[in-house]
Amino acid sequence: MEQPVRTAPRRSAILFAALVKLPVAALIFFVGLAAGTALTLAAVNRANRMGQARMAKMMARLPAQRRPHGMQLPWLPEIAGLSPAARSWALHPVQVGAAPPVTLAQLKGRPVFLDLWATWCAPCVAELPAIEALSRQPSAAGTSFVLLSTESESTVREFLRRRAISLPFYIATPPAPPEFSEGVYPATFIIDRDGRIVVRHVGTARWDDPSVATFLRGLKETR
Repeated sequence: MEQPVRTAPRRSAILFAALVKLPVAALIFFVGLAAGTALTLAAVNRANRMGQARMAKMMARLPAQRRPHGMQLPWLPEIAGLSPAARSWALHPVQVGAAPPVTLAQLKGRPVFLDLWATWCAPCVAELPAIEALSRQPSAAGTSFVLLSTESESTVREFLRRRAISLPFYIATPPAPPEFSEGVYPATFIIDRDGRIVVRHVGTARWDDPSVATFLRGLKETR
């Protein structure tokens, strides 16, 4: 009875022979690539640890009722007042027919959850359900949600036509004010009742985490 042909060792030998025949320059390239990747990952981990430490210090300075208990989000909190350009930036509602534009100055007096996104940004689209779930949490009541895109109104309308998302979407004409010129999507900002940016986060996050709604409620209840 014939034995089945085993090709795995032969393939391994062929692969080894190919690697041996690689030019020295190619071997140096692959070794350098591996080392660079390791250094990049180490730098990212270090930045995350520094951000978490900064976040902890920031939260320790906030009144107890404004701290989001059990927060596990990769936030980098900051406090900064809005510039005149940011306060007067015209935000045009998408769903409403001929509604007048809204400005952040008009929203002063209540927390604002502002998310910069784009229809072509897969991570932006992926986190929309979590933002919608956050907006429905009782603790987030009284917060103004602003889903803001700098694309054309027709582009955003066509995107929303094919999706059932109950969120207030707006468009604005670029360029964005300096506070919101991240250049990366998604970028999320939480603004307190006094018109100060208290959270700036670039990238996706678990916005439906209960700690986010707790944080928003604290902004609403605290002066």
